[in-house]
Amino acid sequence: MAYQKVRETTELDFVKLIDFQRYTPSFGAPASFIGSPIFDGEKKIGVLLFQVPIDEIDRIMTGNRNWKKEGLGESGETYLVGSNHMMRSNSRFLIEKPTKYFELLQQQGTPGKKTAEKIRKLSTSVLFQNARTEATVNALQGNAGTTIINNYSGIPVLSSYAPLNIQDVKWVILSEMNVDEAFAPLKALEDKILWIAVFISFFVICFAYLISKTFSTPILQLIKGIEGFGKGDLPKKVHVSSTYEMGVLATTFNQMAENLHQATLSKKYVDNVLASMAEILVVASPAINKSGAVITKVNNSATAALGYAEKELLGEPLEKIFLKEEQLEEELIQKGFIHGAEKTYVAKKREKNTGMVFRFRDVK
Repeated sequence: MAYQKVRETTELDFVKLIDFQRYTPSFGAPASFIGSPIFDGEKKIGVLLFQVPIDEIDRIMTGNRNWKKEGLGESGETYLVGSNHMMRSNSRFLIEKPTKYFELLQQQGTPGKKTAEKIRKLSTSVLFQNARTEATVNALQGNAGTTIINNYSGIPVLSSYAPLNIQDVKWVILSEMNVDEAFAPLKALEDKILWIAVFISFFVICFAYLISKTFSTPILQLIKGIEGFGKGDLPKKVHVSSTYEMGVLATTFNQMAENLHQATLSKKYVDNVLASMAEILVVASPAINKSGAVITKVNNSATAALGYAEKELLGEPLEKIFLKEEQLEEELIQKGFIHGAEKTYVAKKREKNTGMVFRFRDVK
């Protein structure tokens, strides 16, 4: 056929490529030819036919069988497919691992026992291995792309495909690799990122714990001190080993507690002194209500002499134990206290006695 087409042409630069066919003189082995006329001037004197060697095509498609150096790893391959979806170059696995290749053919049940025997006998998958997949269909339609498919052996692969612009034939090229191997670097990167994220998270958690401990410990100590303060444990101090704001706050709290403790001790001391005085003593606060000054404190001598219990006098007007004509409130306001002056008290049984009177603000 190639010879006839070349023989009939009158074009000087005519070249014809004949797609692979089973060539009878080679016992049905696939063969492809390139033909071109030979001219002597304008006179055609012959025809040149050249059989395309499959080995040379395989050398190009396999990188001289250096798949790993070409970046195809353990499972990658690049091959050609014709318009009838049959291979136009040999499968890597037939060349590299023929036993495994035929095992896969047997598991799939294709292309059949007879065809499998021809592949084994002729040691070629060209024109015998059907490679009809989603990728080859798309490529034969003129499309190029990359997708994940099941290849001609039924194995999930990452497939890149594109049509070839070769005169007289309709071929496509595919480069494929098992999905697991293709995405192994990405998976390793994901694992690495995951471990980095775990490490960073652990570091952040530890750092946050230390920071929270730095702030929470003095806060808890301060809260404990405040609770003790509320229960009347004034001498107790808050010990915070911090030089920052919490340390300043704890120091201020301790100073406040100490001052209050000293004031409380002073008040208790004065209360004890007042309570043990032999003279009658009444502490009053003027103008607390409309009725005038009221009694805020009395000592034991006052309650004993007047016949009242302390609770019967506290909050009562001064009139209860002093005569109105004494005008105590005006004198208290003017002087602030009454000392060394005899005043008339009225006891519970309406008896009269004398003693000292102090303004409220002068006795704390």
